[in-house]
Amino acid sequence: MRVPSSTTNTLLQLDALKQLCEDSKKRLIEDDPFFRKNVNFFTKSYMVMMCAYLEDFIKDISMMLIDDMNNRLRPAKIPYNLVKWSFDLKADWRKEKEKFEPFTLKIKKKDLDEFTSGMPHKTADLFRKLGIDLSKDSIFEGQKEKITLIVVKRNNIIHHSDSASDISFDDILINIDLIKSYIENISKVVVASIS
Repeated sequence: MRVPSSTTNTLLQLDALKQLCEDSKKRLIEDDPFFRKNVNFFTKSYMVMMCAYLEDFIKDISMMLIDDMNNRLRPAKIPYNLVKWSFDLKADWRKEKEKFEPFTLKIKKKDLDEFTSGMPHKTADLFRKLGIDLSKDSIFEGQKEKITLIVVKRNNIIHHSDSASDISFDDILINIDLIKSYIENISKVVVASIS
């Protein structure tokens, strides 16, 4: 099983964030006045960053799936009109809608923006559209509640000015490990679906 580059890149980013968090924790323990004064800023920033990395991963691996399908479709040279017709045999056929070209998926990475979220239920919705039922995966099902709590906290920080004073550097470190495990599992499920 080959790990997608989107997975590797995100895990490296999360490892770097984890190291930054560990360094911040040491500086706080050493009673660095700057870190003591700004601890809340750092914890909020790390929460936002880890969730941003998660969303980027979801978008990247979704696009990888779409690209993989297009790589399979192109050599088959399936007529666009045939695919369109197969969706509704009785539909009103209009010449201006005809395309005499091979069928390919026209979804671009930017098109995924409105469907991409760190929230597991929204991730599951996106993956259903991509042909993968994450709800059948017991690891995903076991992780989704904890990931939801992380993303809700991040959303409260961003959208509701949550002070996040209840989050410590230790909490951030635990959350990073949870997100890494979640990403590794989604990657495994995706790779298995295209193998």
